[in-house]
Amino acid sequence: MNLPPSRPGFTLIESLLVFAIMAALMTIVIVSLNPMRQLAQVRNSQREHSTRTILDALAHHAIDNNGLILDQVDENLRMLGTAGDDCDVLCGAEFSVSACMDLSAVLVNDYMAVMPFDPKVGSEERTYYAVQKLPNGRIFVAACGAELDMQIGSLR
Repeated sequence: MNLPPSRPGFTLIESLLVFAIMAALMTIVIVSLNPMRQLAQVRNSQREHSTRTILDALAHHAIDNNGLILDQVDENLRMLGTAGDDCDVLCGAEFSVSACMDLSAVLVNDYMAVMPFDPKVGSEERTYYAVQKLPNGRIFVAACGAELDMQIGSLR
């Protein structure tokens, strides 16, 4: 019985099996790394840090002024920025006070280096950070541009 000489190489089944394993591994790596989600998480971390920075600056200002909180900070949740009366949307919805609060003249240089703004959608005109004085006298700072269905805010 004469058998044909065998040629070195992979059979079709072996090749398909290797491709299937490689495809499964690549899918696992891409899903686990998900660069868009990781970038959103980094931006949310920056938002958390910025809300704490703004809140700390407001607290230090109050300490330096015998515990008095800035008059502009009231019970209305208001966005920080220089847009003035052209600031009628907060966190995607209309709100009662249609003016941005410009606290940079009071807080920047003495209590913080620069006024932070949202890393994705913010600017100096509309920072997408909002401040409110709660009925119990505490101050709340919120990040309006949070991603991944997170709510980011700091309270003191």
